[in-house]
Amino acid sequence: SDRLKQHKIRVLHFPLMDGKLKGPRFILAALVLPAILIWHRIDTIHINGSAESILLPVARLCGRRAISTRHLTFDMEVKQWWQAPGRFAGRFLYRACGKFASTIVCVSDLVGHDVRQIANPSRVVVIPNWLPKLPDATAALSNEAELQVLCVSRLIEYKGVQLVIEAVRDMPNVHLTIVGDGAYRPVLEELARGVNVTFKGFQPDSEPFYKLADIFVH
Repeated sequence: SDRLKQHKIRVLHFPLMDGKLKGPRFILAALVLPAILIWHRIDTIHINGSAESILLPVARLCGRRAISTRHLTFDMEVKQWWQAPGRFAGRFLYRACGKFASTIVCVSDLVGHDVRQIANPSRVVVIPNWLPKLPDATAALSNEAELQVLCVSRLIEYKGVQLVIEAVRDMPNVHLTIVGDGAYRPVLEELARGVNVTFKGFQPDSEPFYKLADIFVH
C-alpha cells in the first residue's frame, strides 16, 4: 500500500482478519463493497485470487466493470475438500463467481483453457507471464570451478527458497543465484550469510540467468 500511495493512489485499508476469520472477511467485503463503489465513484475493480471472486457478481450487480486474474489450472488444486477445506472452498467460489467477470486475464494458454470451461470464452484473455520457451543450454554444464545453481521466485516464505539456501550451505564449489524479490528477502539474505549466494532482485528478463545455469531449482 505504501508503494501505491507513492503514486498518489488512494488506498483503503480493510481490517486484517486472519485465522478463522479469514473466510468471513470475504463475506464482509462483499457486503460493504457496494457502499465503497458508490461513495468513491469507482467504475472498475480488479480481483486477484479465488475466494475474492465472491466480489465479482456484487460489482457487476452495481453496474461496474470487474476484471479477474487467474494463475492456476483447476487440476493443480486439491481434489477432495477435506485435504484443504480453504483451498477447496476458494476453487468452488471461483467456479461459481468467476463467470461474472467482465474480463478474465489468464497467465497461460493452459489456464485459459480451463477458465473457458466455466466462463464465456470471449471474456477470457491470455497474457503469458513466463518465458515463451526454454533457453538453449549453450552454457550449461560448463567446466567452470563452480556449479551454477539458479532459483527464480517471488521471495515469500512459503515459496521455500530458504530450503535451497540450506541445501547448498555445505556444498563446496556451488554458487546459488536467486532472481526475484519480495517481503521475505531480508530474512533470506540474513540466512545466506556465509553461503555462496547472490541475490539479483527482480529482473524484467530472466532468460540470461537460465542460460548461465547448470541446474535450475523450482
